[in-house]
Amino acid sequence: MIKYICFVLFVILASSSLIAQGSKSGASYKITGKIYEKSSDGKISLQAATVAIPDYAVGTVTDKDGLFVLTNIPSGKVKMTVRYLGMVTIEETIDVNKDLDLSYVMQPENFKLVTVTVVAENTNAQQSTASKVSRNAIDHIQATSLQDIMSLLPGGISSNPGLNYVSVSLHT
Repeated sequence: MIKYICFVLFVILASSSLIAQGSKSGASYKITGKIYEKSSDGKISLQAATVAIPDYAVGTVTDKDGLFVLTNIPSGKVKMTVRYLGMVTIEETIDVNKDLDLSYVMQPENFKLVTVTVVAENTNAQQSTASKVSRNAIDHIQATSLQDIMSLLPGGISSNPGLNYVSVSLHT
């Protein structure tokens, strides 16, 4: 009987120890922070930026002051992303082992074209209009008939292919 009582006490103590350890490793934390935008005046709070931890499907949007709060984040290394239209996306791996307070400065995305090349060709056909269809354009549409090539000309009529007639293929 005493062996039985000692065994029960041992099982209760061991299970309470395991529960305590499980709650430590299963701890969750809060990540707060602020998102800024780089400007000529320094940095300004960025409203409506998306802050997310995709692995846990947790995310939020910054308020009018650029503040965000993510709650119930499990401990460990997680990948956090900050996105805003027109800004370079920030991706960072952070180690969550306590409540964190972070801040990020987003850089504008550069959508400018580096160079633009315009090419004009003059034809000798003075009395009429001429159109030139390049071999690359024909290859691109994978032309199988003269109708396909004619659809490349300005004002050319294009129609949907049908299965009720035979189209003549071009052979090169």
